[in-house]
Amino acid sequence: MLCLVGQVIARERQEEVWRGEVRRERARRERERERRRARWLPVYGLGTGPRRIHGAEAAA
Repeated sequence: MLCLVGQVIARERQEEVWRGEVRRERARRERERERRRARWLPVYGLGTGPRRIHGAEAAA
């Protein structure tokens, strides 16, 4: 099977794009998990205090 250099580069580029999408999706899920956890903890009386207020880091 003949594999041209351009095809290899294109395939590698597709893999890089895919990996980037996977990273973004994982980061999005992690942020979502943090938001859910922040809402869940006070329900059971476990307050950790605000870490972010309107997108800015809160002082510890």
